[in-house]
Amino acid sequence: MEQIIKTTKERCPNFSNDEIMRLKELIEKYAGVLLNKTTDATSSRQKTAAWLEIEKEFNASAFIYRSVKQLKLKFENMKKIARREVAREKQGLRKTGGGPSNFTPGSETDWVRSIIPPISLDGENSIYDDDASEPIVTVSVDPVRSSNNDVLIGEQIKIINVLENVNTHTLESDREKECDINNEVPQTTTKVILSFDSSTPTSILRVPISTPLKRNREKTGENLTPLQLRRKFHTLTTKKCEWTEARLSAIDTAKEQQLEEHKLKMRLIQEKHAQELKFNEEKHNVELQILQLNKEKLQLELELLKRQIEK
Repeated sequence: MEQIIKTTKERCPNFSNDEIMRLKELIEKYAGVLLNKTTDATSSRQKTAAWLEIEKEFNASAFIYRSVKQLKLKFENMKKIARREVAREKQGLRKTGGGPSNFTPGSETDWVRSIIPPISLDGENSIYDDDASEPIVTVSVDPVRSSNNDVLIGEQIKIINVLENVNTHTLESDREKECDINNEVPQTTTKVILSFDSSTPTSILRVPISTPLKRNREKTGENLTPLQLRRKFHTLTTKKCEWTEARLSAIDTAKEQQLEEHKLKMRLIQEKHAQELKFNEEKHNVELQILQLNKEKLQLELELLKRQIEK
């Protein structure tokens, strides 16, 4: 007897353009709460309440009912698509041959870029390795003497992200790129000198990553037969037993050494006590002899005094 298994996941209609625009407006309205990175209980309650309000306002002017789960899933999918398109755009910029990227992100990606932090979507700009998609320009400004006081103004200024002022031209003959930068400089004695950063030579920009920077991935598993597994397990068990026996013997040896040390300490204490008793006994005998002699001395003195009195 065949049984029909019904899936619990229901297929809902796709979002129309009007629904997507309405969802964008509501997300922008509550972006301060929804895009908060904190994860405490208060923030979670605020996010849940914000999504409930979005559901309420969205369904008030929609023809198809959308639950909170569906609205959240749509927003997450929009962010995933945006990250994928941004990665594809970066990949196009790093291709050989020069020129702009042959891929342009969609309008939804631009909208996602406008509401979430740039580092969450584009990531940090790398300035030293092959992932650097923007040149580094060092602008040297000649010292300008101020009219009010004789203070020299100006030092070397390092400018990053100057793509707006850089015009890239590709030569089909030898495929060499020349960058002409036109900066709007006021009519003063300021002189602009452009020099690209030489920390990463252009000759090694697309060289594969060096061996020290690679991480050797260890094999997570081996293709072993059951017999080999049993032998390996037996070998490991034998080694473990030997290690346990060696550890027990070391513990027994340590206990014996501690016992011998205790016996030696007790013997030394007993000998010291016996010597102290003997010394005290001899000292007591000497003191008794001294007292006896003093007594005899006093008796002799008394006899002498008596004889003198009788005379």
